[in-house]
Amino acid sequence: KTIMMSSKGGDAAQKPHGSQNVHNRGRNRRNNNNARPHQQNKSGGQHPNHQRKNYKANNNRHSNRNNKPQLRSRNQISHAVLSNSLVEVSTSRQLIESSDGIQNRRRVMNRLDSMLCNWSDSLLPTASYADMLTTSSKKSSTNKSNHPSLLSFGSYRLGVHTPDADVDCLVLAPPHIQRHDFFDSWITVLKNAEVSDLHPVATAYTPVVKFSMDGIKIDMVFARINHVQLNWLAEHKLRLEQVKEEKKMTKDNNVETEFDQTSSTVIVHHNNEDDDDDDLDEIADKIAEVVVSDQMLIGLDETSVRCVNGVRVSQYLLAIVGTNPTRLENFRLTLRIVKEWARVHGLYSNVLGFLGGVNWAILVCWVCKENPNAKPSMLLNLFFRTFANWSWPHPVLLAKQQLHPIKGVSSHPIWDPVNNFRDAKHLMPIITPCYPSMNSSYNVGEPQLR
Repeated sequence: KTIMMSSKGGDAAQKPHGSQNVHNRGRNRRNNNNARPHQQNKSGGQHPNHQRKNYKANNNRHSNRNNKPQLRSRNQISHAVLSNSLVEVSTSRQLIESSDGIQNRRRVMNRLDSMLCNWSDSLLPTASYADMLTTSSKKSSTNKSNHPSLLSFGSYRLGVHTPDADVDCLVLAPPHIQRHDFFDSWITVLKNAEVSDLHPVATAYTPVVKFSMDGIKIDMVFARINHVQLNWLAEHKLRLEQVKEEKKMTKDNNVETEFDQTSSTVIVHHNNEDDDDDDLDEIADKIAEVVVSDQMLIGLDETSVRCVNGVRVSQYLLAIVGTNPTRLENFRLTLRIVKEWARVHGLYSNVLGFLGGVNWAILVCWVCKENPNAKPSMLLNLFFRTFANWSWPHPVLLAKQQLHPIKGVSSHPIWDPVNNFRDAKHLMPIITPCYPSMNSSYNVGEPQLR
């Protein structure tokens, strides 16, 4: 109407469009009310049009209820698509190591294990002492209790390491090896092996030896067990030797090997099909990463307890995620994406007061524990929604804190903001789940928290 009136040159063409529209709406409303008085319900009830609208609204409600399963299926499809896109992102950004890289890491770990066994034999003081160690293990026909065990932890243990990541490992040594031997004669062994970037840090809060072997960065810590745990150490080494023997049998007799996690035994099935050595390597990894229980803390000093704690935290996180392969892969994919997001935004650094690998792993594990059936895309969404609105300094706890050790284990300090004023000042407490529980993010400051 405005265009027609403007073409005629009338005064109405000069009126603003807003006032003209308001005038027309009011006039149309009056005309509609006066033009259909006979359509009003005589009984004072609702207009038939209102009844028709309410009927349609009710039908829509029922249709929405019937469509809920369909909406759920669409959401499941969308999350599956998003999760697949996360896998593509992980692959394109080279967050997943190739099979050749994994095999190289295994070769390095096997070589280090052999070097540790030879080094341990060279430190035996007398033959009588070696005989005492041998007889202390009733089930061992060979002197396996003399040899240390090499256990991994951190990103390599969790299965989320990148191709350029280091391997964190723990040397569980028998009683005849002292910590000063680890930072003295073991360093000589590494130098003779022509490792690169060798840096022993004996005075650190957690003493560590850093070096590179065959292009793999290694961070090695040390803990010395007592005589009570020699049986466990001997049995552990025997299981590894059994897998190595079965691997040799595989090449000659084509046998299929299976690892029983409940009893920590190896079951051998003979068949006529070709077998892959990679399966046996995975079995050896499972045996090498046996559970280190609280009993292993008996007789350990405070430094050794801190060193063992890394292995125990890693195995605890995997235990919370569960043995379900789907849930385990969901946890790993989510953690990979979160760690990459932190790297891109410059938030992945313990040294600079931000969060490191164990911190991000505990946070992602907390989300997976609360949402065990969620897909990676949903877990990622829940992760940011949860911790963007977290009430810090309220601590993140995967389990109730264990205040006292088991019988036989000496008491160690734990994170206690009630009785320790230093712990009460922590801004972003992310508590490790194993005794002694500690704040893994104690160095986060106010700028980093913001």
